Amino acid sequence: MIKILKNENKKGFSLIVTLILSFVALGFIAALLYLIMSGTIMSGKGKVYTSALEAAKGLTDYIVLKINTDSLSCNPSPCNNGSEITNLSNLVSSSGYSAVGQIINRTSYSKDGKTYDLYVINLKVNSNRSNDKSEVEFAYEVEK
Repeated sequence: MIKILKNENKKGFSLIVTLILSFVALGFIAALLYLIMSGTIMSGKGKVYTSALEAAKGLTDYIVLKINTDSLSCNPSPCNNGSEITNLSNLVSSSGYSAVGQIINRTSYSKDGKTYDLYVINLKVNSNRSNDKSEVEFAYEVEK
């Protein structure tokens, strides 16, 4: 004698399939939210670094202006090899950064009857809110 199964057990199977599909969809949504959040965090970190770099570029322009007007102040004075450029942190502290500038090398030389000073300067700008920093090293030549 052959028994024919009726549709009595299909309700339980449908419930299991629905739960499995729900968990799969939940996993996809969680992965999507994780990707969005990590992208937002990386974008924010890039912005902090870019801001530190822009602050360093602005301080570079300030230092060049002070060299051109012969009003660059250093510790120890005069501004020679190893001197630290003063008052840089005061310029960027309101924007959440600290800055340290140092004259790596200052060389005087003559060419074509004119005297020149060549400055090699290292400038470090650190964010006070995170560990991000920017470091710029540049050379500037000025005729005396």
